[in-house]
Amino acid sequence: MTVRTAVRDLAYLLGDVHGFWLSRRHWRITAQWTAALLALTLPWSTSATSIAAVSLLVAGLCAVSPRQASATFGRPVVLATLALPLVMLVATAWTIAPFEVAADQFDKYGKLVFVGLLLAVLDTERSVQRVMWALISAFSVVLLLSWLSVIWPSGPWGWMTEPGVPVKNYSVQSTGFALGAFALGHLAIESWRVGRRRAASLFLLGALACLVNVLFVAAARSTWVSLLLLAALFSFQRIGARGAVIGLLIAALLAPAMWLGSPYFRDRVSVGAEEFQAFFDSDDAQRIATETSVGIRLALWENGLEFISEAPLFGHGTGSILPLYQRAEDAGSTVVATDDPHNQFIAVAIPYGALGLAALAGLWIALAAAFFGSGLYSWLGQAFVLQQLVASMFDSVIWIFERGWLFVVLAATLIAARNLGGPGAAGPPRAANAERTR
Repeated sequence: MTVRTAVRDLAYLLGDVHGFWLSRRHWRITAQWTAALLALTLPWSTSATSIAAVSLLVAGLCAVSPRQASATFGRPVVLATLALPLVMLVATAWTIAPFEVAADQFDKYGKLVFVGLLLAVLDTERSVQRVMWALISAFSVVLLLSWLSVIWPSGPWGWMTEPGVPVKNYSVQSTGFALGAFALGHLAIESWRVGRRRAASLFLLGALACLVNVLFVAAARSTWVSLLLLAALFSFQRIGARGAVIGLLIAALLAPAMWLGSPYFRDRVSVGAEEFQAFFDSDDAQRIATETSVGIRLALWENGLEFISEAPLFGHGTGSILPLYQRAEDAGSTVVATDDPHNQFIAVAIPYGALGLAALAGLWIALAAAFFGSGLYSWLGQAFVLQQLVASMFDSVIWIFERGWLFVVLAATLIAARNLGGPGAAGPPRAANAERTR
């Protein structure tokens, strides 16, 4: 993707105003650039992301022909992404929540529809590259600002939520950095193998910048859990089963060094352990369950499992999470009334029961199958699925706005890249191929 390409596309769009509203090609180009804009806004602004998503929906619907829609939305992985939105709609029939509350929840899983829409419009290597570069650019700026705020603490960083976190959601930041380190590590090895020593050094430097930021500056604790498993996956992809064991051992051996060398890591782990112990042993259970990160999650999960046991098959219906937690809080339970139980499986099981869990399991299985094989895009897809699966234990990764949209964009872009690059693609699509498919 070059400036010349952008200018040419803009000239094409503006050069045929008469046929604009009738030409699917115009709308396809618009949708492809809007997808890149959506990726660019992800870490920064929920409002900008919402505007980009609505624009993408309009442009995408105008760009995709019925035949292409049938082919794209008939694929197993896309059908799997539609299962949860469908269950969400059907579950309004038995919800305990008022209809307006249930309707307000449609966007929570409705965003999964965009996986199929993105796959339909990202049908060339160049369009996929645009979205990839947009994501890379967005998180590169986040990484730069994060390190600048650490190196220059007296700088103009008053707008940041906390030191080293220039975005609203530090879990999105650490998720992007962890996956970025994984990708850059593979690129460094590939570049070294073909004799591109300078490129390999730059990739390695970028991977270290991401990894050290996650370990020393700011990260969700779930990211550290996923890093341990990503290290094993990385080694497995490069060496095989023996490599997975080696990767786990290396990560385990480095943990004591991290404990001694990173005050941030040590404090976060210590506080988490103390909050966990206090939840069960402390006399101040109310404060622990409502004011601490670990305590809030444990209380939500404990009450959530009770709600699930009340309606295990079909759940309490769309929009029922908040009313149920409100009921528990009013009854004197030590829990915070919320519509986010900080666990994707509980967030699905409460309103949709076993039916919803089956749809969620189908989604994970379809995504894992879509990335089966070797090559850079397959490996990144496997890392993405593993990372999101681990994060689902501690957060509602699809439910939350920022993390949900990151999930959608990464899933669609990596699937499109793998399909266009071939099952064994070992790197980004070549520019020549991109020109040819244009």
